[in-house]
Amino acid sequence: MVKVLAPGFNQKLSAISSSGEEGTAISSEGQGASKGLMNAIAKRIAPDPIENAGFKITWLLSSRYRDFKVKVYPSFAFVPVYFVYFGFINVKGSLSERWDQLMAGDKYILALYLTSLILTTVMQHVSMTEKYKASWIYFTTPQQQPGKILAGMFKAVIIKFYLPYFAVVSVLSGVLWGPKVINDLLLAFMVGIVFGILVALFQVKGLPFSQPVNIKKGGKIFKTFGVMLVPMLFGFLHYYTARWEWAIWIAVVIMTFMAWLSFSFYRKETWESLELAD
Repeated sequence: MVKVLAPGFNQKLSAISSSGEEGTAISSEGQGASKGLMNAIAKRIAPDPIENAGFKITWLLSSRYRDFKVKVYPSFAFVPVYFVYFGFINVKGSLSERWDQLMAGDKYILALYLTSLILTTVMQHVSMTEKYKASWIYFTTPQQQPGKILAGMFKAVIIKFYLPYFAVVSVLSGVLWGPKVINDLLLAFMVGIVFGILVALFQVKGLPFSQPVNIKKGGKIFKTFGVMLVPMLFGFLHYYTARWEWAIWIAVVIMTFMAWLSFSFYRKETWESLELAD
């Protein structure tokens, strides 16, 4: 699989990375439709003006900056590759026996939690860019609530990157495993939201695309490892308790409350908690 897919995939990444900003022709019609969708979504989920601005900045620049796309897009291929390996290839038996084992079990939970890799990758790079000097715009007004900008940034990441990918995995899980997966989908999604906020709190110390790529990262390795334990731990617990429907529904309620609480805390971030570029 890697031998077949890797060459073409690498060529696409090289094309994204090497093509210049100035030489890119952008269709005004397509751009207008894209901005219309963005504005409609932002108006509904980020009604606060400051939060709305953070949402739109993140949405637009994540489509424009090629250094961001080159680092983020490869993570979209990790989920299916890891799932096929751990759920299908790394299993004994014939091809039909492996398929029967896959359908009889709850391996779809593995795929649901693997989507957190995408969220991790996006959050780790959403505050960094080679064009960070353009972030002076954040400081032209006496903005005392950077947490609202961060909240808009987080919502944009969820809506633009995490939710669509999770939705695709959810649909495939529903088609293959049936309606029994519904509460598992809800729980995995809410755990993903809580996990994303933890990544934002401990690793994202800058406004959208406001930091240089080589900003110092001392001490963040242990934070990264600690935060990554969250989806792993919940994934294992979820897998081994999936047989008890009532337990999953209770966990959905608890994690929904935790997501709301942690997001409310994140929305109150101050300038003192951020790392500002020189």
